[in-house]
Amino acid sequence: MKLHSICCLLPILLWTACGHDHDHPHNPDGSHPKPAANAGGDGHDHANMVDLGTVALGDWQVQVKRGQKIEPGKEAEVDLQFAGDKALPGILRAWIGSEDARGSRKAKADPEGARGMHVHVMVPMPLAEESQLWLEVEGGPRAGVAMKL
Repeated sequence: MKLHSICCLLPILLWTACGHDHDHPHNPDGSHPKPAANAGGDGHDHANMVDLGTVALGDWQVQVKRGQKIEPGKEAEVDLQFAGDKALPGILRAWIGSEDARGSRKAKADPEGARGMHVHVMVPMPLAEESQLWLEVEGGPRAGVAMKL
């Protein structure tokens, strides 16, 4: 009988001992709340983006914007808006650095709405002065966009 009681109480004691003490909110069911939507409706802050201009990427004309901060060793947000009616590229990768991507980490862009894509690109450390933002469609054209660092 004592063994049965210990086996039943042990999980309860462990659960309360571990606690659930941390500094972020939970929904009543214990799940995490979704981030508040903004003007873009996607959870990203598009209000403070730096316009880098428009680049030809194969048959696409792409308006490129990046986040305000470019810090070595941290991620930079990049928004891409595609003009025209052509379908978005299947796989688009972006990186910051040189054209050959040496020392850079390529990141895959995700679709965002009907005409856009969004990507978080890791900024290399150290960041070379001549670094650019590079866009590449898998199996297709490559284009470089000079970033205003």
